[in-house]
Amino acid sequence: MQRALVLAVRFHEGRYHGADGWPPGPGRLLQALMSGAARGAAVPQAMLDALEWLETLPPPAIAAPRGIPGQAYTRFVPNNDLDAALSTLGTRDLETALAAIRVGKPVRPVLFDAAVPVVYCWTVDGEGARASALCDAAARLYRLGGGNDMAWAEASLVDAEDARRRLADHGGVLYRPAAGAEPGPDLACPRPGTVRSLAARDAAMRRRFRAAGTERKPARVFVQPPKPVLCRISYNARPDRLVFELREGGVDFGFAARRLEEAARLVQDVRDRAATRLSGAYPALTAGVERYLVGRGATDADKVARVRIVPLPSVGRPHADMEIRRLAVYVPGSCPLRTDDLA
Repeated sequence: MQRALVLAVRFHEGRYHGADGWPPGPGRLLQALMSGAARGAAVPQAMLDALEWLETLPPPAIAAPRGIPGQAYTRFVPNNDLDAALSTLGTRDLETALAAIRVGKPVRPVLFDAAVPVVYCWTVDGEGARASALCDAAARLYRLGGGNDMAWAEASLVDAEDARRRLADHGGVLYRPAAGAEPGPDLACPRPGTVRSLAARDAAMRRRFRAAGTERKPARVFVQPPKPVLCRISYNARPDRLVFELREGGVDFGFAARRLEEAARLVQDVRDRAATRLSGAYPALTAGVERYLVGRGATDADKVARVRIVPLPSVGRPHADMEIRRLAVYVPGSCPLRTDDLA
């Protein structure tokens, strides 16, 4: 029986500071799992085997709450040239040297609903022991992203149908590794050799300051540790597509065709009537309907999440009259409004 490994990450706060964008890629997750599983410089062998198995699996499907860019700010931190600054300034005053090497680091967190988890789902066959070890590793995860992105996780091995149901009921944006007309982010994913590269990077970080110079003039140099071995996989959140026919009074009646020059008025009329009906049925959705269906109060960041209504004129034949008999409705995966409610 085909099964699925489902790992859900919950954040302590609804902010994400990772430099790799939103949602956190599977590669970033693997690094967090390995960091949480480590005890000092060592990772238990059972968990190490499980992580090396995880890096060989196809990229997982990801369900995540919709993220929006937060307020940008600059954080000033010292770089790694303290020894050089002390030598150049001819001082042993650490405060003066730190002030000389402090640099600005731009930060712009992603904001999201912390009550909604980020769910990763891998399809697996067998390997129950390694999957169980990964579940134990997930229980040790304590952060995901930047140093202040505190998080915790839980994982379980479930039936494939149960996993599909969990993704469908998530309520957020569903990302799948695929190439499509509307690609989403390129996410960092593990590949064979990633775990070994992370172990090598950790070992190099422990001796990144090395002795140099001469006996009379000793010095310390900083050696950049190697980057982890990761690959970039294109994910996308394909929009749901709905097609409606314009009929006089029902499916058994003739088409209520509109002329092409009436397209803008038709779209506006359909949009406003749908908004009125949806807001009347679900008053709690009124603000979202105004923002993502009607467009009032929407910002530039909301454009990719807004519903699109496209009139479809009759074309493709010599005697086609170019009149509109159908409407296509595109609901982006990042739209907070449910497709079935809009339908």
